[in-house]
Amino acid sequence: MAKFIAVFSSTRPEKRSNMPIDANLLIVDDTPANLRLLTDMLREQGYVVRGVRSGERALAVVEA
Repeated sequence: MAKFIAVFSSTRPEKRSNMPIDANLLIVDDTPANLRLLTDMLREQGYVVRGVRSGERALAVVEA
């Protein structure tokens, strides 16, 4: 099973050098523009990112 760390929008992001190099991120946001923006920004930083628009879909991804 994959390991996920919850990060909330009010949390200050850590510097990239402190983040795991092989991190896979799951972004959940029901606003398409926000989801697209976050996904694009994180991919530019070298992360593997999957974006979904609902908590239900996020749980399905985590459990898969």
